[in-house]
Order: sequence, then structure tokens, then C-alpha cells
Amino acid sequence: MFSFQWPWFALLLLMPIGVALFWPRRISRTDTQHHPALGTTLLHPSLRRLQASFNSQPPSERRGNTLHLLLLTLLWSALTLALMRPQWLEPHSELKATGYDLMLAIDTSRSMTALDFSKNNQPLSRMAVVKGVMGRFIEQRQGDRIGLLIFGNLAFTLSPLTLDVGAVQQLLQEISPGMAGNATAIGDAIGLGVKKLRTRPAGSRVLILVTDGENTAGLIPPLAAARMAAHAGIRSYAIGVGSNQKEV
Repeated sequence: MFSFQWPWFALLLLMPIGVALFWPRRISRTDTQHHPALGTTLLHPSLRRLQASFNSQPPSERRGNTLHLLLLTLLWSALTLALMRPQWLEPHSELKATGYDLMLAIDTSRSMTALDFSKNNQPLSRMAVVKGVMGRFIEQRQGDRIGLLIFGNLAFTLSPLTLDVGAVQQLLQEISPGMAGNATAIGDAIGLGVKKLRTRPAGSRVLILVTDGENTAGLIPPLAAARMAAHAGIRSYAIGVGSNQKEV
């Protein structure tokens, strides 16, 4: 649909009429008779010979004035149209999705580097396992909005809720242990998840927390954060990763 952003600039098209009515009149021949200097014209010394060389006739004054007025009118109209900001608007379309709002909170503490998993007799870190498992989980969530949080000493948002699961998948693969600190602020992670989910439609709010340890940092106790999540109607799931063996 074609429209103008500032259509009221069209009033400027009337300005030339006002100029023609109120602008001081041009100097007439009567004025030149009283003031000879105003009518002085500098002519070429051999004007007749110059005209004959180009085989031209002196232009009509009336035709020249008409052409001048036409050019000025076109120029002013073009400038006015540019000020009105013409634009072509595509029909409005709205995308509705009825899936869940899933916020993933991933532990990135230093302990996630522990090698207590293996595949084909090759040791794997806890973080590598989390990336593999949660990556496959994200791929299967078509139609759901997914967000990504990380937490260590503090909790941070890597991705808000989005339908672009590919972008969330890429961000998940780029996280590394220690990027948010070496400790584990579980309560802060839950609190941040509650903040991001509480405005979403009721019944769709889900928080999935993945961690390998106990709460060792943060300002919000995990139990208090869990109660906040329950009060906000958020279903919370905690997934533990790793073994009970202590790191050496």
C-alpha cells in the first residue's frame, strides 16, 4: 500500500502561489526609464555575426519565461514529494505460535570441565555432554519459544525467548566453563528465569535448570527462588549432570 509518512507537507505546494501574490513586483520598463542603470544590458560586440554563425534566432521571451516557470514548478513539486516521505507498505502479517516458553539455564561453573563421561573410550567433559543432550533437545522443540541463560558467580541472559532455535543452538555450542565465574549461583539463575518468564501466557512457562553441583554463590537462596517460580506459575525442572566422585 502506497502512502506518505508526512502528508501535511503537501501544504508546501501552495507556497509558490503565495510568493507570486506577495513577492515584490519585478522591475518594469517604466522603472528603467526613471533609472537608466537598471535597464543597462551588456551586449556582445558582434552579436549579429554570432547569431548568423550558429544560424539561430533570438529566443522568444514569453517561451523562455514559460519554460523557466515549468522547471521551477517541477523542482518544487519534487522537493515537496520528497519531504512527504513516500513509502510502500506491505500488508501486515502476524505470526502466532501456540508452543511452550522454555527457558534453559545452563551451569557454566569451572566444575563443568570434569571428565567423568566417556564415549568410545574417549573422556568427555560434563559441558560436552550437556551441549550434546540439550542440543538434541532444542532441535526437537519446533514451535516452542526457547531462551538461554548461563550462570556461574552470576546469572546472565544469552538469548531471550525466540522461535529461532538455530540461533539458540549456536549460542549453546559457544558457551564454555568459567565464562560466568567459577562458582554456582543456582538461586540467581532461577530468579532470572522467573523474571524472563513471568510475563508469558499462563500454562506455557517452563524453566529447565542444568547443573552439576550445589548452590555456592548468588544473592537468592535456591528454595526461595523455587517458591517464586511456583508463585508465578512456572514449572521448574532441575537436571543434575556428573558423578558423585570428587575432582582431584
